[in-house]
Amino acid sequence: MIAAYTAVAICVAGVFHETVSARGSRKWPTVQGRTLDVESIGIFSDGPLLTFDGFGSVVENFRVSYRYVVGDAEFVGEQTVSFRPPNRPSVYFAPSNPEISAIQPGRDWSAILGYSAAGFLAFVVGLISQAESVARRAA
Repeated sequence: MIAAYTAVAICVAGVFHETVSARGSRKWPTVQGRTLDVESIGIFSDGPLLTFDGFGSVVENFRVSYRYVVGDAEFVGEQTVSFRPPNRPSVYFAPSNPEISAIQPGRDWSAILGYSAAGFLAFVVGLISQAESVARRAA
């Protein structure tokens, strides 16, 4: 059970890190980048697709890899974004660590969702493991 709690704690830390780093990313300096690869990863709706009042929209998400240069160092970044990026996107980078970057600043919801799903799964596995352990002791 300790392993499950540890995994959940790591996932919570990941969500916290994503949220904190995303807050500042809108204010980071930018450089011109070069798009290396764009892959459509699906179309999602932020509401009902069929509505009587016309609300709800469909968003296509893309996994994008891009190259950018800060000073004398060249970096490659990857991000899931909700728009098809241009060939030369603006790349926001963390001034204290230029290796951290974004072409769509703000929260990376796919990363947050991934951390949350991993935390939930780890917790459920821990509960199942605990239940099996208790059942074995009772038998």
